Amino acid sequence: MTNTATGIIRALNSGIKHIATKRFTLRYPEEKLKFV
Repeated sequence: MTNTATGIIRALNSGIKHIATKRFTLRYPEEKLKFV
């Protein structure tokens, strides 16, 4: 696997994680600490 592919995958993973965290925060603010 090339460095470029690895970088893209890492960017996607962190992006998905960020969006998921935002959604959990909006829906379940009191449970935010569990995911952070």
